[in-house]
Amino acid sequence: MARLARKELRKSVDPMRKQVAGLRRDVAALKRENATLRKQLGTLGKASRFAMSAAPAVAGSAASKSAKPRRFSPAGLHKLRERLGLPAADFGRLVGVSGPTVYNWEKGTSRPKSDQLERIATLRGKGKREVLAALEALG
Repeated sequence: MARLARKELRKSVDPMRKQVAGLRRDVAALKRENATLRKQLGTLGKASRFAMSAAPAVAGSAASKSAKPRRFSPAGLHKLRERLGLPAADFGRLVGVSGPTVYNWEKGTSRPKSDQLERIATLRGKGKREVLAALEALG
């Protein structure tokens, strides 16, 4: 009698087990899809924030009318500052930031904004005398 009951029970339980296994597979696939979509959303969010932050700077400043993207290298900034013979505080005054900010750029812990990159780019084209004259003009 017990064997017959188990047999009947198995007939009704086995299809449900298969259905539960299929539902688990579907849930796992949805979780994977959700993770990839979240990753894509994060990437798109970063790209849109970059585009939004760069758009006003390009439209607003006369120096960046060419819309040429500026590259930045902490080592390059340090070499420029050494070539000009400027301490970080004076270099920062020319760019419009503080000395510690310049050190953070050189260490790579932070990065200059687009308008600051434009000012750094203009300093690249100047010599020591021009930069010292600009410093004296600032006071």
